[in-house]
Amino acid sequence: MFIGHYGVSLAAKKYESRISLGILFFAVQFLDILFAILVLLNIEHMRIVPGFTKFNPYDLYYTTCPTVTAFWARCCGRCWLR
Repeated sequence: MFIGHYGVSLAAKKYESRISLGILFFAVQFLDILFAILVLLNIEHMRIVPGFTKFNPYDLYYTTCPTVTAFWARCCGRCWLR
């Protein structure tokens, strides 16, 4: 999961060289931390089901993650690219 997130950071760095790689790494980690906080606040819902997928047992049966991700991406994009 983390390799995919950092891969997006590296790809974004190629197309937008004005943003430092450290900020891009922070941005992808921030979404993971935000997701964990939302699970603890019972806004996001997940359960551990052994064997649910080949690589991880997490069943995200109710998630707002795409909406939250799009919101934070838009906010961060407006702040960093001014």
